[in-house]
Parts: sequence; C-alpha cells; structure tokens
Amino acid sequence: MNDANQELPISKKIWYGVGYLPDSILNNIYGSLIFMVYNVELGLTAAAIGTVGLIIRLWDAFNDPFIGNLSDKTQSRWGRRHPYMVGGAISGALAMLLLWNPPLGLGATGLWWYLLLSAFLYYTAFSLYSVPFFALGLGLSSNEKDRDGLMGWRVAANNLVLCAIVPVVPMLIYNGWIGRSPMESLSRIALILAALITIAGLLAARFLPKSQTEPGADVKAPGLIDGFKCVFTNRPFLIATGIVSLALVGLIVGLCTVFYLNLSVVFTEGELTARKAAATRLGAITGFAGALTGMVIAPFVATLAGRIGRKRLLAVAIGLMILSFLLTPWLFTPLMPYLQVVFNILFMSGITCVFVLTAPMVGEVCDVDEIDNGFRREGIFTAMFNLGFKISIALSSLVSGLLISGSGFNAELLEQTDATVSFLRWSFALLPVIFFALCLYLNAIYPLSTDVINRLREEKSAKGCAATGSRK
Repeated sequence: MNDANQELPISKKIWYGVGYLPDSILNNIYGSLIFMVYNVELGLTAAAIGTVGLIIRLWDAFNDPFIGNLSDKTQSRWGRRHPYMVGGAISGALAMLLLWNPPLGLGATGLWWYLLLSAFLYYTAFSLYSVPFFALGLGLSSNEKDRDGLMGWRVAANNLVLCAIVPVVPMLIYNGWIGRSPMESLSRIALILAALITIAGLLAARFLPKSQTEPGADVKAPGLIDGFKCVFTNRPFLIATGIVSLALVGLIVGLCTVFYLNLSVVFTEGELTARKAAATRLGAITGFAGALTGMVIAPFVATLAGRIGRKRLLAVAIGLMILSFLLTPWLFTPLMPYLQVVFNILFMSGITCVFVLTAPMVGEVCDVDEIDNGFRREGIFTAMFNLGFKISIALSSLVSGLLISGSGFNAELLEQTDATVSFLRWSFALLPVIFFALCLYLNAIYPLSTDVINRLREEKSAKGCAATGSRK
C-alpha cells in the first residue's frame, strides 16, 4: 500500500470519474426509462415491470459477491480488477442495445419474458463492471484525502450523467428530433449510449493503475464463506450500507413517481401526447438544474467534511433531502411548474453528499479488516455494499410499481381521478421522508473515523512489538 502522505495525481482521479460513466449510464438509464417505455409506450402493466425489477435486482445483488470475491482472488498482468472492467463495458453496451430494442408483436406475456431476459443480461454485465471498478477505487490509495477525492470525482461523473444524459433522453424520445416515433428514437439513443459505455470503460481500464493493495502471488485470498462471515459481523459496515440503501429507496420511489405526478397534477390540459412532451421537457430542465448542482458540489464535499466533520455534514445533507420532499405540495403546481427546480436543487445537494461520504466508509471498513485479518478484501466488501442497496433498489422497484398501480393511474385518461391525484401527491411527499429519517439515526451511531482507525493500527503494532519482544 502507498504512503498515507503520498497523494494520487489529479489525472488519476479524473480517469476514475471517467471510468464511472459506464456504471452510471447503465444504472440510471434503466430506472429512468423502464416504466416510461415498457408501461406507457408498450402497454406492460406497472406491477409487471416492478416484478421484473425485483427479480433482476435480486439476481444482480446476489451475483455481486461472487464477482467481488473472484476479483479479489484474480492475479493477472493487468491486475485484479481491470479484466472484469473490460468485459463488463463491452457486454454492458451489447445489453443496452438488446433491452431498448424489443421486438414488436410479442403480446403481454412475451414482452414480459423479453424484458426479464434482457434485463437479466443487462444487470449481469453491470455487476461485472461495477463491482471491480468500485473495489479498484478503494485500493488505489490509503490516503484519506485521495479516497474522498476519488469518490468525489465518481459522484461528479454520476451527476454529469444525471445532468447531460438522463433528463435529455426522455425529451429526445418524445420530441421527434432523432426518430419518427418514440421507439425509433429510443433505438438510436441506445446505440449512442452503447458507444459511450464501451469507450469510457476501455479508456478507464487503460489509464487507471493497478490497486496499491495487490497481494503477492504467495498470498492466499480468503474464501467466499469467510468473506460472508466477516461482512455480516461487521457493525460499521452494516450501518454504512444501511445509510446509502435507505437513501436510495427514498430516491427511487420519488423518481419513479415524478413523471406520473406531472401528468396528473401539473400538466392537465391539452392532448395527452403534448402533455407527455411537456412533462419530459420539464423533467429535462429541472433534472439538469439538480444534476448540475450535484456535479459542482461533489468535488468539494470532502473538503467541507474535513472542516465540519463527516457525520455533521451527512446530517445536514439528509435534512436537505427531507425538506425537499416536504415542500413538494407547494413546488409541484400547474401555476408555476418550474418551481420543481427548487426541489431538484435541494434534493441533489443532499444526495450528492450522501453518495460521496458513504463510499469512503467502505474503505474505512477495509482498513479495519486488514488490521484484524491481514488481507484487504475490497472486492467482497464492495459486493456486499452493493448487495445491501441493490436489495433496497429491488424492493423499491416493486414498491414503485405497486404504488403507481395502487394509485389508479390510467395512461389513457386525459384527466386522472381526484383520489389518484391525492394518492400520488401525498405518497410522493411523505414516503421518502420516512426512509431519510432512518438514515439520520444510522448516521448518528456510525462508530468509525480516522482517529479510531489510527488508534487500532497503533494497538495492533504495539501487540506485534510485544509478541516479538517476548519471543526474544
């Protein structure tokens, strides 16, 4: 491992941000388009889509530990992580094309099975890239500033995708600029996204160095079962995973509801097609404002945390997220639709801090594990970190589908019922707040810090010296 005072060059941190683009595109595009495309355009029920989301996210989550442990054990001339990044980027690009080009005329049952199988391949490729890439970042440096900085650029890259891609794609689908129909436009967009995934993934694999924590050839990596035991008995790790998992549940339930809320509450007049275009155009503008806010904030979060403390900054960030949802009855209004910009700015400011500050917690856990066991397992801890929040994402996907179906929303109606409007409004405003409140509690009881880890290292070193002295 490198010296704790030796910092990585800024170029490596930027390349790590570039390397996160395939991960972010694959993850965010699915969630932002799946209901819009397969429900609104292709007619599959929201509950059926939510069930697929549950199945493939559970597969994605339980597949991660095997990939993580395999990358921990891999020894190659390219390092432990890079071969998987290359394979994941190429297969992810192919899966992107498959998912968003469904054959016509399959019927409801055939379409459901097509979605299930293509999503299965999609998220297998995602795991193949995502787990080793995240693990690589945790092992590039033991310097706290480097670690926070790497994760800051990672979140900045994610917000770039949220800023420049996620809000723009629905607008391009419905405005007819690149295709004669929504599905033709989507097919061409998928080709562009597949190219971006391939290029960014291969460039990152080329320019990022091997982990500084690569074991020697004579070091035997612990097995998967041992890794499971270590993870599930690690209280700080479980707390860190809980914070980001609960935050993601609130985020996804909210994002999946926004499009329906805008069609039901904000854009209630005119032809349905024009209202869809207006809703996606509004989503592009407000999403751009929020993601731009997050992209600007992300590189500076680590500095701010160093000044006021990580736990205090996390508490403030979660408070901003709670405030943003509590204000939605006044911000989602047909009189001033663009007040939603305020919601996006507040929320993205908070969630950006959460993503930047929780990822280094996994690095701290790996530090403690190395002190206790003598081997760094970024792969298995990354995988189990992903397992926690992916299970939450799977459940939130199902909850979102049931929420939309339970609201009584009918995509063919020009005007939704009062009961539907009321249900969507208040579930959107209050349900995420419950999850964010639980995040506040977990943040308050998280026990690790730099001082704690340094003390553990000193105690370990003192015990080693004492043992050596006694043998003499």
